[in-house]
Formats: sequence, structure tokens, C-alpha cells
Amino acid sequence: MSLKYRSTPHTIFREIDGQVITLNLHSGVYFAMNEVGTRIWHLLMGGTSKSDIVNAIKNEYDVPIVQLNKDLDSFLMELQESDLIEEF
Repeated sequence: MSLKYRSTPHTIFREIDGQVITLNLHSGVYFAMNEVGTRIWHLLMGGTSKSDIVNAIKNEYDVPIVQLNKDLDSFLMELQESDLIEEF
């Protein structure tokens, strides 16, 4: 079974000019995401599994799979460490 994520209860987010901005209401930590980060965020919030996110991004962007997996893992870890997302 592939991992799925959701925003934590104390995270709010909005899309402004095609860019997702997230805010952790407890810590004040926020992120402004680029185009790829915004796409990943929408996939995460749609309940898309990690493996399906890899497939979607691979099909939409010209990126080697090894680099994609590395970058996605790093992005997800940063969001988790900032308590913006959690596994479910």
C-alpha cells in the first residue's frame, strides 16, 4: 500500500495566482510553493497516493525518475517536519 497524506488540522492553505500558500496556525510556519509544488499539493489534498503522485509528475514534467523520487521525498519530509501534512 502506498502512503497517502493530508493537511494537519492546524494547517490552512490558499491558492493565489497559481501558487499554493500553506500556513501552520500553531507554529506560524508557511510555505509558498512553485508550480510543481502546487501540483503536488493538489494531488496530496485529493487523496492521491505517493506512487500515483510520482506517476502523475513523471507524465507531466520532463524529470528523471530517480531525481523525481529524491525531490518528492525531500518535499514531503519538509512538509511533515513543518507539521503541515501527516500520513493517513
